[in-house]
Amino acid sequence: MIESSKKTKTKAKAKAKPKATLKSPSGWLETMRASIASPRGGVADYEWQYAAAETAHGWKAHAHHAGKELNITKEDFDAALKAALGNSKGVIEPHKPALSKHK
Repeated sequence: MIESSKKTKTKAKAKAKPKATLKSPSGWLETMRASIASPRGGVADYEWQYAAAETAHGWKAHAHHAGKELNITKEDFDAALKAALGNSKGVIEPHKPALSKHK
């Protein structure tokens, strides 16, 4: 009986997902800047998207009111940049996991 309990615990540990890395939106932008090595400075293409996402998701307001930046995953950061482009009607619908409660 005890041995099967140990096997169950081992299986549960094996199925556990690795913890997602959390960074501030500005931290993810810095990571992008460091990873894009083009003579043209390819990150500039993302600067305006970042500014739009920052406004749409209330990242500056969060830093001001909470006293620290919001931490999100890379996937949520990418989704926030995409959301800042707007939908087919031009409406920006913020990506909820990247949205500050201070927005």
